[in-house]
Amino acid sequence: MSFDDSWHHSSQFNWPKQFPVSINGTRQSPIDIREKDATQVLLPHFNLKCIEGDQNANWVMTNNGHTLSLAPPAGVKWQLSGSLLKGKYILDHFHSHWGESGDYGCEHLLDGEKFAGETHFVFKWAPGQGKECEDAAAVWGIMMDEQPKSEPVAQKTFDDIIGKHIHKVIKPGSCSIPAINFASLVPHGSSEYFAYQGSLTTPPFAEVVLHIVFKDPIEVSKKYMDQLRSLGDLRGGKTDANYRAIQPLNGRKIFWSC
Repeated sequence: MSFDDSWHHSSQFNWPKQFPVSINGTRQSPIDIREKDATQVLLPHFNLKCIEGDQNANWVMTNNGHTLSLAPPAGVKWQLSGSLLKGKYILDHFHSHWGESGDYGCEHLLDGEKFAGETHFVFKWAPGQGKECEDAAAVWGIMMDEQPKSEPVAQKTFDDIIGKHIHKVIKPGSCSIPAINFASLVPHGSSEYFAYQGSLTTPPFAEVVLHIVFKDPIEVSKKYMDQLRSLGDLRGGKTDANYRAIQPLNGRKIFWSC
């Protein structure tokens, strides 16, 4: 198994040379989401359902040297539609961003407020819809608020499943873990959220992402956040911080669900 060692979060000052779109682009992510810049709109709920495969099949957990990625097994398809999505998307994986301490490790800010981390659920445009979409990916983002203990729904996933197996991927690599009820982590039927057109927050920074950032954070234990910070990178060190700096809004529209 090989991973991409051509870039590193500690070398963000090199990214404009390596990836010109990261400095020349017009819809880069993450951003500071400010309510004064957002337009409140009434949006229908998201629709999330498993359309294929065994929901109880084991998932795959991977330390790729940049983050910890959790993916459903081949043949299991979770489909997302609704809200302001222009079609159907299929879950690819989810991963997290974090920092050296609980003070700051998220990517997006909410009116300047920082959180310990941010988990991204990455959905990709489903094939066979008879059309293409400029937003090839839709990403649910939820803030991680570091606390002494995780709230129950977070404990079931982060502490009781991922945390119990994370020692297997301290060095970059993959392992199998029990199925994850990822939908329980995201309050997609009850929480307010913000949506805007942005980019990947890691190389190659392609401007093809519809970001959906939920307003309510999820409480995650310091123990689990420390486990993420202890993960090995591709250069013999630790991935103690893996968030990107804030990017300019450039006049983009931000939609605020209500």
